[in-house]
Amino acid sequence: MHFYTKLILVPACSALLVINLAGCGGKKKSKNPVAPVSEEAAAKDSGFSTWSNNAEVRAAIEAQDYATAKSLAASRISESPTDARAHYLMGQALLGDKKYAQARKSFETAVELSPEDRNYSRSLNECLAKMIDVALEKDMASEAIELGKKLLQEGYQTQETEARLAKAYNITATRLADSENFAEAEAMLREAVNLLPDQPETRVKLARLLMQNDRLMESERILRALTETNPDFAPGMAAYAALLHRMGEVRKAGEMVNTALKLDPENNEMIALKASFARDLPASATPGSTASTTSIETIQTRLRTLERTGNLSEQKKLLENLVALYPSETISLLRLSMVCEKLGMIDDAHKYAEKYLSSEPDSLPGRLQLARCLYQLGDHTRAMNLIQEIEPDYPDKLEIMA
Repeated sequence: MHFYTKLILVPACSALLVINLAGCGGKKKSKNPVAPVSEEAAAKDSGFSTWSNNAEVRAAIEAQDYATAKSLAASRISESPTDARAHYLMGQALLGDKKYAQARKSFETAVELSPEDRNYSRSLNECLAKMIDVALEKDMASEAIELGKKLLQEGYQTQETEARLAKAYNITATRLADSENFAEAEAMLREAVNLLPDQPETRVKLARLLMQNDRLMESERILRALTETNPDFAPGMAAYAALLHRMGEVRKAGEMVNTALKLDPENNEMIALKASFARDLPASATPGSTASTTSIETIQTRLRTLERTGNLSEQKKLLENLVALYPSETISLLRLSMVCEKLGMIDDAHKYAEKYLSSEPDSLPGRLQLARCLYQLGDHTRAMNLIQEIEPDYPDKLEIMA
């Protein structure tokens, strides 16, 4: 009997034990050492892989193995197109390989993907600066200007960028002026002056262009302001001296050249100007005297320039020198009388008109000029008598009425 009881109980207990063990297993699982890694662990592994790949690219760039660097970066980009770092490293590899246009695109992509990373934007600006230098070397000044404007907006190395930009503007303006497209050349230089107020070379370029087109007063305003703000800028002083020389202010021009030569003794333009000034000075002239030229043709050329600019005071000085140096040029007395009249110096105008008529008594313009002076001095009767005498023979009746 006991034998059969044991025979029944043993299997039953075994079954019960299996059930209990199964229940315990449902409440608590043991840790499986070969189970799949968690998402966090997978991310860490992926990050390590990315860092490792980037390190390989950087090592290739440092070794100047740009082909390998580009290949590794391209592989990384194909795996993860939104990896800003990979695009940045591709840009670095292309930059080292002097593929500037392609490098620019890679840097721009990196900046777009990660705009907060200043390393990416700084490298983009470095690339644009390289592209400006290449554009200038290839005489592609218009492209250099557009790139320079971008860098200026970014505030990247302002002083160096402005110098590059000024060079590009000057090249473009010179090309336009050489093709006689003066209006566009002037517009280009005025844009440059407004954009680059601290670049004196551009203002000198504009002043010389205006001088070339006989707009001397505009040129004088620019150069006067420039020499006041940049007194040690020798090219500005040289340009101003050349302008003053052309306007007949030889003494002032000579003083400015002497000052400029102290700043830049090897400046060829100023050395040539000084030599020309020496030729223009008459033998009796002293350093403190009003300078003139011994060549009557040169004086006449300067007088025409001064007449165009309306510089009456300098016309008077030059005509006084002309009268003193060339007494036989009596027409200069009449011109001097007219200039004095315009300056309101009626007594002097009358004196020179009388002196002119003493050698040219039948000159109709001379007698009309004397009549004008007499009228303004209050001698109306004598003035009207002179006008009545010359009116029948005077070719321009409107001039008499004026």
